[in-house]
Amino acid sequence: MINKLEIHQYVDACVERYKQNYNPEGDNEDFDFLMFRYSPSILFFETKYGAIEISKEIQNELMNMNTYYMDKCNDWINNLKSE
Repeated sequence: MINKLEIHQYVDACVERYKQNYNPEGDNEDFDFLMFRYSPSILFFETKYGAIEISKEIQNELMNMNTYYMDKCNDWINNLKSE
């Protein structure tokens, strides 16, 4: 069964893959592609669990995965630039 912790761990793993492939000298097009390429997808959970019923709370968490991902990546980039 999908839970909030698993969703956030998956998002963190996506952020780590993004960090490993981020090039500060890249242009904005590269940045946009990286953000898209490593973004979390509901397909991960559909493949892992198949078609299951989930609560409204978990549905909201799944819908917000990209927001969490974007926020974490942007925070990391901002910290990188301020160093």
